[in-house]
Amino acid sequence: MMLSYFYCKVRYKNILKLFVTIGIFGIIIMHLMMNNYKLIVGRSLIHSDGNATYSDQVTQKRRLFVYTNNLYDQHFRAKRPLEATEEMLQRLQIPPPESSFVELSEEMLQNFVFVTASSRNHFNESLELIGGIQTYYPDRDIYYYDIGLEDENVAKIKTMCRVKYRQFDFEAYPPHVSIIKTYAFKPLIIKEMMTEHRVGVFWVDSSIRFKTGETETLWEKMKNGNGLVLFINTFINKISAVTHPDMYEFLPADEQEMRGRTTYGCGALLIYNTKFAYEHFFQWFLLCALNAQCIAPVGSRIKCDEESKDRSAYRNCHRFDQSALNILISNMYNFWGNFEYEICDTTRLFVTRKETNMFELNFCM
Repeated sequence: MMLSYFYCKVRYKNILKLFVTIGIFGIIIMHLMMNNYKLIVGRSLIHSDGNATYSDQVTQKRRLFVYTNNLYDQHFRAKRPLEATEEMLQRLQIPPPESSFVELSEEMLQNFVFVTASSRNHFNESLELIGGIQTYYPDRDIYYYDIGLEDENVAKIKTMCRVKYRQFDFEAYPPHVSIIKTYAFKPLIIKEMMTEHRVGVFWVDSSIRFKTGETETLWEKMKNGNGLVLFINTFINKISAVTHPDMYEFLPADEQEMRGRTTYGCGALLIYNTKFAYEHFFQWFLLCALNAQCIAPVGSRIKCDEESKDRSAYRNCHRFDQSALNILISNMYNFWGNFEYEICDTTRLFVTRKETNMFELNFCM
């Protein structure tokens, strides 16, 4: 009887030790897993815990970012996260070092570079853009990105005064970026320039034509926009009419308010790397461009259905970078004021795809 009792007691102690050992081992394993596979959904990138990560066993570690309107209405939280590889985040410096952010001053308007990009079918169109910049801003550098030019086009660019040729590296980015009609390349090029120069970047499409070179009136717009100025608002349709509904899954907004908003163009914009502009606009513009389902949801097309009397009704088409820009600036400025008077300078330039013969090119070689 005593022997049986002693045997049971020893066995009980051994079992207890086994459970304790398993418990401790399990806690260690869980701790390691939590450190290596974090997934934090519903947080903004501007918070320290917004850099959610998960491991892609096939390729490499990725991070997930969930857009939230932290300025005014935090119930605008994305249903779907944007993602990027660690390698891509390092390449684009997302997020950038704090020291890279700038404080706006009027003198900074004398310190920006022009950036454009073109393929061979828009090359001749782009020549008048270059001529206009050379005429009105003769002391500014113009960075010309090749996104599909012919050899003779490249040779000509390299002889133009203050024009610096760049080959855009499509292979460094996700496959959808090479589909030109998505315009996903545009935010990425702007970021490359911003990282390289740490000054203002004035993006211009090949169809842009300047009418003036003065910068005095830009300062008020720049202050109002806290680092961002727009230039085009000549569209008939509201942005809700030309935005694929699935984009709101990644970049949520008050869709009813969007039905009343004028559409602003993405063909010309001046941006400085202020902390405000980066955190509430540019980082999300970049991340959307890196995700095909955000910038170009399945079913996206440029051609719209027939016009409706209701200019805000969805017309089964999509404007890619322009749609993303309009959602973000609407959230960023909380629909205050009239963008045309606050942050949009509509007197400086216009858009045309026709030959105007307004400018002559200057060659230096």
